[in-house]
Amino acid sequence: SGDQGSGDNSFEVEMSCKDGGRVWTEINASPIRDNFSQIIGYIGVTRDSTIRRQKHEKLREQTIRDPLTGLFNRRYLDESLERELSRAKRDGLPLALLMMDIDHFKRLNDTYGHQAGDEVLKRLGDLMTRGARSADLPCRYGGEEFLLVLPNMSLETATERAERWCETFANERIIFGGTILSATVSIGVAAAPGHGTTRDSLIEAADRALYAAKHAGRNRVLVAPSASA
Repeated sequence: SGDQGSGDNSFEVEMSCKDGGRVWTEINASPIRDNFSQIIGYIGVTRDSTIRRQKHEKLREQTIRDPLTGLFNRRYLDESLERELSRAKRDGLPLALLMMDIDHFKRLNDTYGHQAGDEVLKRLGDLMTRGARSADLPCRYGGEEFLLVLPNMSLETATERAERWCETFANERIIFGGTILSATVSIGVAAAPGHGTTRDSLIEAADRALYAAKHAGRNRVLVAPSASA
């Protein structure tokens, strides 16, 4: 950024250090003028802005992450899904969506307490983080509901992955206060473009499949019917 009227300039650059490391620096430069107001040079001050940038990144992470699980939050997911759908449409690639819900979560909370429930939520978050590719977007969508965006993944592959996660989570044993907890998940699967091409239509399709999985007995994966069905 700069002040065109005064000629002052402020900008950030990444610079190399003698030890081979790199730091971000903020440079504030002011022009030196001759008697005819022509710029004949600059005088500036350079400050290390690495810590400030790190603080900015940390604050940004806090706005897009769920504090309990470390997964992306709903706000970030809604924004990112729009972007990923546009990219998938432009490149002619598939995009799959998994909607997960922990079965009988209220009963678990009522029986063992909310801290126990939090441990189960964190364990599912850990499972999603470990199993996600770098391009995937794992999100805590609200309460005990989780959503995973899988760019460039077919419906068939996404369904296979969902079934593995469903089985893996059912076999997890979570130790809390001397008690061994276990839980299961129901998962609904949808994919663009077959189940929708907008954020809302795709989420609604995955949500309907999730509801059907719950209704069919939980601890299972169901695929949404196609939009044309």
